[in-house]
Amino acid sequence: MALNREIPKFEPTYCGDSVYARFDGYAFVIYTDNGMGPENEIFLEPSTLDSFISYTDKIAEQIKALQG
Repeated sequence: MALNREIPKFEPTYCGDSVYARFDGYAFVIYTDNGMGPENEIFLEPSTLDSFISYTDKIAEQIKALQG
């Protein structure tokens, strides 16, 4: 139980459009909540999060290139 006291509590954050994000101590959890409780949870483990960030970086670079 001592280990649980060492892990800080991270509060969820609202991202917009009923989408929230939280950190569970290992993975980022993206979920929807329309006031009826969390639904549609997606757990992004570290390697999956890295892949997602790489993807968003690639798209951002392509958009910048198109804008000149």
